Amino acid sequence: APGPDALSMAAAIAERTPGTVTLLAVDVRPGATRGEVLGTCSVASLRRLARGGSMVARLEDVVTDKRSRGRGVAAALCEGAKAEAAKR
Repeated sequence: APGPDALSMAAAIAERTPGTVTLLAVDVRPGATRGEVLGTCSVASLRRLARGGSMVARLEDVVTDKRSRGRGVAAALCEGAKAEAAKR
């Protein structure tokens, strides 16, 4: 499970940005630092006039920890973002 700092950070972001979901990739491997955040991304949902007022989702700020690069963290976050966008 994410550590309290990661959860607090995600909750604060969500509170300030309604319509935006922040996804966290957290290291849960045995022996890993408990709740270490490996990466984040945000999915913003908004209505676009150019699209007839339909809902669109925008992927923002895909960021991974330098030590986590090349391990599929960003790809997993993008897949999670796609799933989140499909819910809207």
